[in-house]
Amino acid sequence: MNDRATSPGPVAGWARVLAWVIVVASCVAGVGVAIGVMSGQPLRVPWYVLAVLAVATMWGLPLFWIVAIRGRPPRYWLGLGSQHWQSR
Repeated sequence: MNDRATSPGPVAGWARVLAWVIVVASCVAGVGVAIGVMSGQPLRVPWYVLAVLAVATMWGLPLFWIVAIRGRPPRYWLGLGSQHWQSR
């Protein structure tokens, strides 16, 4: 059996609310970092920690934006679980 023709179903209401909370929190955090950088205050975090956080944010945050706005997970995502919902 192959379910490649169908897309994943909608997420539960609580999951969409949680996605919106994460989206709003990320916007507030982004504004806070931008204000801190523009005011000339250095970030007191080593560059390698910032690099890991930036990569994790660029990979994971769009997923929450998609779920919050559309109410459905994306059909494909760059990760180990992208094919998990399909049956063989």
